[in-house]
Amino acid sequence: MTVAEPIAILDARGCACPMPVIKTHRAMHRIASGEALHVITDDKTSLQDIPLWCQKAGHILLETHEAPDGCHFVIQRHALSNQAASSDQERDHLP
Repeated sequence: MTVAEPIAILDARGCACPMPVIKTHRAMHRIASGEALHVITDDKTSLQDIPLWCQKAGHILLETHEAPDGCHFVIQRHALSNQAASSDQERDHLP
């Protein structure tokens, strides 16, 4: 299996919970299925929140690590069939 290289970086440093997850959610809808997003945040709750959100949304968490500049996540958007696309948008909807 080939690991997807991130095509975009979301810098969510300075954002408090729940904004890193909300911004990640929005950014994932701007990339194609199978592509990856690199998220950087300094909100420590994201270490639990983003992996949990990925699991619930069906995205693949490829990498997680902490560094001096923040918590880093590489997330691959799940692959969708055309039929599943509309139900995916409903399931992933955030208020």
